[in-house]
Amino acid sequence: MTKVEVLWIISEFQNLGLDHDPGTAPAAEYELQRKRLNRWYLASLEEGFGLTDQQVTQAEASLKALSQQAFHRFRTAVDNASGEFVHEGKRYQITSYGPILDLVDANRWLKDEAYAPWNLCSLTEDQRAITWLPMLESMRESDSPMLEDQAQSWLSLASACRSFDREPKDDFGDFSTGEAPGLLGKGGAVFPLLDEQGYPGAEPGISRLAWKEREATHVRKQVLGMHPAQLRMLLLLSPDGAARIEQIFRAPGG
Repeated sequence: MTKVEVLWIISEFQNLGLDHDPGTAPAAEYELQRKRLNRWYLASLEEGFGLTDQQVTQAEASLKALSQQAFHRFRTAVDNASGEFVHEGKRYQITSYGPILDLVDANRWLKDEAYAPWNLCSLTEDQRAITWLPMLESMRESDSPMLEDQAQSWLSLASACRSFDREPKDDFGDFSTGEAPGLLGKGGAVFPLLDEQGYPGAEPGISRLAWKEREATHVRKQVLGMHPAQLRMLLLLSPDGAARIEQIFRAPGG
C-alpha cells in the first residue's frame, strides 16, 4: 500500500465511528455499532478474497443471522439487568460491560468459528488456501494438544504462528512458529502475514510493537507492506491502533 491508501482506510474506519465503542448509550446504539462492524468485516473479506456477488450475498446473509442471535443474547442480558439510571436526561438499564463487549468487541465475537470466512460463504479452493483453515484442519487431524485449550480458536492461531513462510499447505513444516509482531500481528488473523511482507520484525530483536519514535520506521514499513484487507482486519481487532498508526504516518517524514 501507499501512505495515502493507509490514511484513507484509517480515515474511513474513524469516520464510521469504529475506533471506539458508543460509550454510555441505549442498547440500540450498540446494535447499530455491531452492524457497522459487520459491514467492515464483510468489506475486508470481499477485498481480501475477491468475493463474487454470490459469495457476498451468502456472507451477508450469514452475518445477519449470526447478528440476530447476538442481539437476542444482548437484549436478554439488558432485560435481566439489576436496575436503571438516568444520564443526561435519558434512562438506561444497568448491565455488566461483558455483554456489551460480546456484541461490539470483534476479538470476542469473531472467536466463534461460525464467523470464519469458510463458514460464512462457499469459498473456492484457492480462497481457502490463503486462510488459516489448512493449518486448522491439519491440527485437528493430528489431534494437536493446542486444541485442548478451549481458549484457542481459529482466530487465535495467528498468535501461535506468526506467518506463512510460503504457500499454506497441510504440513506443519510450511509454517513458521513464534510470537506475532505485537499489535500488527492481528493483521494476519484472517489473512496470514507472508514472510515476504517483512514479518516478523524488520529489525532484529524487535518482537513486540512499542509505540516509540525509534520504531516508527519499523512500524511504517510493516504497515505499508500489508494488503489492504490485512490492515482492515488489524483495525477491526485493534481499533485503538487507528490513532497510533495515523500518528506515525502523519508525523514529519511519515
